[in-house]
Amino acid sequence: MKTHLEDPENNLVTKANHSGYVGYHEVIASIEFRIKKHREFIERDIQEIIRSAHYSDAVSSTVERIKEREVKIGELQELMKYSFQQ
Repeated sequence: MKTHLEDPENNLVTKANHSGYVGYHEVIASIEFRIKKHREFIERDIQEIIRSAHYSDAVSSTVERIKEREVKIGELQELMKYSFQQ
């Protein structure tokens, strides 16, 4: 069964039980993994800004990607907060 929580490129695949449901521990692990990956991409983009500071187009597009990823992190954290009451 495929879910949107799968991340086969990074060997993270959630598994459904015999009833076809994915346990909330697996969902939490998947969301936390995605947050971690977004943070890694943000760090990579920050390093790109530092390397490419004299190219304004590269900087502005990279800053935009950082903002988008920070929004995604916030959405994922909000999903966990309200779904799992952590």
